[in-house]
Amino acid sequence: MPNTLYNSLINVLREGERNFKTSEEEHTKAHESTREHKILTLGRRDNDLFHAANALINARTPIEEVEQYLEILAENSNPPFPLSEISEKIKSALKRVERRDRNITQEVREWVESTGEHNESTGEHTKALEGTFDTGLINRELQITTKEGFHAVNTALRRLIEEGVIERWGDKRGVYRRIERECDDIDFLNASRQTIDIKWPLGIERHIITLPKNVMVIAGSKDAGKTAFLLNLVRLNMKRFSIHYFSSEMGRIELRKRLEKFDLPLEDWTFKPKERSKTFADVIQPDDINVIDYLEVSEDFYRVGGMLREIYEKLNQGIAIVALQKNKGRDTGVGGDRSLEKPRLYLSLEGGKAKIIVGKNWTSEVNPVGLHLDFKLVQGCKFIIQKDWYRD
Repeated sequence: MPNTLYNSLINVLREGERNFKTSEEEHTKAHESTREHKILTLGRRDNDLFHAANALINARTPIEEVEQYLEILAENSNPPFPLSEISEKIKSALKRVERRDRNITQEVREWVESTGEHNESTGEHTKALEGTFDTGLINRELQITTKEGFHAVNTALRRLIEEGVIERWGDKRGVYRRIERECDDIDFLNASRQTIDIKWPLGIERHIITLPKNVMVIAGSKDAGKTAFLLNLVRLNMKRFSIHYFSSEMGRIELRKRLEKFDLPLEDWTFKPKERSKTFADVIQPDDINVIDYLEVSEDFYRVGGMLREIYEKLNQGIAIVALQKNKGRDTGVGGDRSLEKPRLYLSLEGGKAKIIVGKNWTSEVNPVGLHLDFKLVQGCKFIIQKDWYRD
């Protein structure tokens, strides 16, 4: 046998020995054996040939070639290894690879099934929360670092596609989306007729019915009166409901100054104000009134629709009233039309005018969408109606 071929086989064997993963006991034993014996000698031929078979199979070498390589190594062992036992070495190595691939497949399946349950502690998890992910995220979270492991992950993903668990997503290679097939039943027969008797500034309740699990949006340009509107809503309802007020821009001193403008002692304000600027869905109280002042979005405005959906999904018998910043001259806040999908009321405030952009649950046969109201905001807290609800 030419020396170059033999040397190349020895290199393969040594590479396989480095890559082969054993238990701590097996590793110690192999290490001790290495110090006492030369490669392919009596006492370690079995392990050496198995390592070679494992390395070649991991390298996706055709089985016929694996057999030829192992026969050459067996013949050059000291003493020669029985050729009749070569097939057993190959079978053992194949089972090893199959078992490892099967374990990775199960890990990938479990990871995909739990996608969306991750804690939103890093930006990297954001896609997973939205149901999309890429192979890079899986490899990092499952700590896959070898070429063979990457191949096993890709194989597992192909199987999940064939089973209809996931699908390829977008134009970028290696991005997938978990297919959501589960839906909650809508038990309309046993649904309550209960409405939420909430009082709104500007008398909005004359036109819109508030129901449990409603999301309402107040979109306003800068200094249009969003915070004043929301604090008036709190004042009108805090004696009858548990109200959680999440402020993204006011600390305790500024909030105190705002409340002092009202003709009401500070100790009579019984709501629960909190500082919060992100991930509002995590703090939603499902059966209470939640006021978010305001939903800050500085980039990726298209995500507003998803953020409102996440808030909606956390609600049970309660409601969420969300303030959005908007540009002057536009009816909708940041997020544009995406911000219109979930709200049952969408009110636009600008320059002393209020306009109902979305109104889903009417108090009468008259559609309130498009109604206007002119008001004057006095002392930063008092709404004085100049012209009641009318159509332009």
